[in-house]
Amino acid sequence: MAEQYLFLILAENFYDLVFAAYLTLLGKKVRVVARKDELEDSQTLLLLDPFRSQLVAGRLGLPLKKEKDPFTPDFQILSSSFRLDFFWDRPRRKFSFSRDLAGEDQKFLLTLDRLFQRGKEFEEKVRELPLISAHKNREFFLRLFSRAKGARGAGGSVAELFSETGIPRELANALLAPLRIFSPHFQASSAFFSAALLWRYLLSGEDGVAAGRESWNSFSELLTQSGSLISEDPVGLELSGKRLSELRLKSGRKIRADFFFAAPGRVLELLGEKDRESRRARALAQQFPRSTIFTHFYEMKTEAWPEAMSERVSWITGREDEPKEFLVCSKPLTGKSNQVSVSYGRRKGEVKPLGEEELFSILVGLFPWLKNEPLPRRKEVKAFHQYLKLEPSRIFYPRLRTRFANLFLSPSELVPLLGFAGLFRLAERLVEDAKEK
Repeated sequence: MAEQYLFLILAENFYDLVFAAYLTLLGKKVRVVARKDELEDSQTLLLLDPFRSQLVAGRLGLPLKKEKDPFTPDFQILSSSFRLDFFWDRPRRKFSFSRDLAGEDQKFLLTLDRLFQRGKEFEEKVRELPLISAHKNREFFLRLFSRAKGARGAGGSVAELFSETGIPRELANALLAPLRIFSPHFQASSAFFSAALLWRYLLSGEDGVAAGRESWNSFSELLTQSGSLISEDPVGLELSGKRLSELRLKSGRKIRADFFFAAPGRVLELLGEKDRESRRARALAQQFPRSTIFTHFYEMKTEAWPEAMSERVSWITGREDEPKEFLVCSKPLTGKSNQVSVSYGRRKGEVKPLGEEELFSILVGLFPWLKNEPLPRRKEVKAFHQYLKLEPSRIFYPRLRTRFANLFLSPSELVPLLGFAGLFRLAERLVEDAKEK
């Protein structure tokens, strides 16, 4: 007999896991299908360590990580012309920018302050959004984005802010680089609303320890102790009419749920052969715009990682071809070696990752001393498919008319559009909706 739950989440990345943990803390019956080792590793593939963020750690009742060193930034943005050190507090950011930007620091700091302050204002607006009408996907998105566009000042583009502050083009590209890691479709013409919310997250660290709920030693422990995490491999989804009804696991275990959260491609992959080849399944796969974020994993000698470089770096290569921006993160493996991950986004049509030789030739621009010593590959390339995108000068919603009545997109789809505030508000609204039934 199948186990019955309210929410079933096929986690694609860290953002889905944050959403699942928050629903768990709100007291709902949630099950998350994800591998524990990938769960532990996923937090290291982000520009900002989420446990240095009050926005994330505070909501989950987790302790903030202590700084390793007051002179080590939370993350950096690098290009051939400059190095930008980002600390959670403004005084250290101001000092590092004045040191490294040679007269352009005031314009840059003003632009960043505007993004941060408006991000705080927009976060409050998002908390007021109704967000969802149960079982009606199209109405959900219509209501979500029509209300979001109504927030004061939200309708402009990032380019308009850059024009107002007079920030040089190269520094403007630096502020866009980490946003393109969230969504490869992000451009200067994209919505200011989204850019402000994402920068609010990137600069949301605070000193001290989060108060409120009981603190857990790790994110993994929170999900494991609550019994929410299922590490078994999913092998199939069953349909009942026009509804997803049941998930089958490799062990033979079956799970039913009222709400399924999964990306369309993942749903299509798990459908039985007959359903996967049906006309309605093919239509489902074709109606979502898509981009893909790839991650390559290497092993690097500790001494080869520059002392002046942070463990998390957004790197602007200056290439003419896409991708132009890369996210490079390092974490210790042993005392003598690090695992280095290299991530980048490719838009629809560019579905394959870069070849190893091509990627290594690009990496030599950041680590020239590795020219004659290629890095050994540590893991297979990891891909995350993203099904929503940002349209120029407005927030875009897809006109979802899927025949699967209870299919919701993966929660991480909201992050490039509405930040973590939208993710938490969606969880709260789902709980409110369950109480009203």
